[in-house]
Amino acid sequence: ADAAASWPPAAAIGPLQDALAKAAALGITDGNDVDAAKDAIAAAERIAALAAEGEGVQPRRKAAAKAAEEWQVARKVESLREEGEKVISQRAEGAQKLQAYVKETRASSIVGDWADADGMLCRLKADGTVLVPPSRGSGGAWKLTNEDGFGASVEITLALAQTTRNGVPAGNREHTLRGSVASGTMTGTVETTMFGSVARGDLELTKM
Repeated sequence: ADAAASWPPAAAIGPLQDALAKAAALGITDGNDVDAAKDAIAAAERIAALAAEGEGVQPRRKAAAKAAEEWQVARKVESLREEGEKVISQRAEGAQKLQAYVKETRASSIVGDWADADGMLCRLKADGTVLVPPSRGSGGAWKLTNEDGFGASVEITLALAQTTRNGVPAGNREHTLRGSVASGTMTGTVETTMFGSVARGDLELTKM
């Protein structure tokens, strides 16, 4: 009876088996006490088996719960990464569009016809060439020397018609125009070489 009341039940199996062995040695192999002891052993073995199975289930449940938690964290991190990449891509696309808009606006402010106080002086083309009316000289080329937002600085090389003091045409002489373009105007300097020396003057052109 003391063995059958032991806890945990697995602790009762050994003493009960010893008790049955002693009883058998005395010639007692059946009866209510023997049957009760055998039933107690069987019950204790079942309980011990269930307990062992339960001990294995609990760690598996904890491992499964931990794995599920780690998966949720990993999925959240992945979702945040994807969202971050999406935002970066949208910002990059926006920056590219803005850059293209600024470039197009800047180009449109430069390319076209420009005039001085005497009328049309030159036409700046998108391919970098410069056209000049025959009465004003001959064409040349232009290039960007600086870019600043929507504004820019350019250098223009062309040949301007020259006349003598008496108004007689004296051919064309190469000039270099350097100016900043903003709000439809080009201001800067005009340079040319005369008699081995550099002559410089102010530049002020208006977009036509």
